[in-house]
Amino acid sequence: MKPMDEQTTIQLVLSGDDAAYGILIEQHQWGLIRFCFTITHDADQAEDIAQEAFIRAYNQLSNYDPSFRFSTWLYRIARNLALNHIRLATPLPLDGQLELQADNDHTQTLDREAREAQVRWAVDQLPEHYRSVIHLHYWDHQPYVAIAAVMGIPESTVKSWLYRARQQLKETCHGIIN
Repeated sequence: MKPMDEQTTIQLVLSGDDAAYGILIEQHQWGLIRFCFTITHDADQAEDIAQEAFIRAYNQLSNYDPSFRFSTWLYRIARNLALNHIRLATPLPLDGQLELQADNDHTQTLDREAREAQVRWAVDQLPEHYRSVIHLHYWDHQPYVAIAAVMGIPESTVKSWLYRARQQLKETCHGIIN
C-alpha cells in the first residue's frame, strides 16, 4: 500500500476500512511498547498495554481530535492504562537492587555500551513521570508541546521535570551525563 499521511489513514478507518488501522499500528507499535516499558518495567505488560491502547484508540477513533497528532493521543491512552496497571498491581519485593559503584576515574574507562547501560539503569531509577518525559523527549524526539499533551500537564512542567530528571541523572551517573 502507498504511504499516506496519518489524517488520510484515519479517515479511511473512520469510513470503514479497518485494514487501514494496521498502518497506524505499524507506524507506532514499537515506540508505544518502549514507552509503556519505561513505565511498567515489564516487557510482557508493556506489550499488553500497548495492544489495549491500540484497541481503545480504534474503538474511540471517532472522538479523536485531529488538531493533535495521533501519536500524542495514543500515547496518552497508553500512559493512563500503564499507570492504572501499576496502581492495581501487587507490589513485589525487590531482590538485591542493583547499586552503581563507579567513581569518576573508573567511569571514564567504561566503554560506550557500559556507559549507555549505566544511563539506562539510571533512567529506570527515576520516578515514572521523569522517566516518561526523558523517554518522550530524548528517545522519541517529541517536542515539549507534544509531551505536555501526552502527560496532561503544562509545557512549563515538562521543562521543569526534564531539568530535574537531568539533574538526578547527573548525580547518579557521576560525570557521564553533562
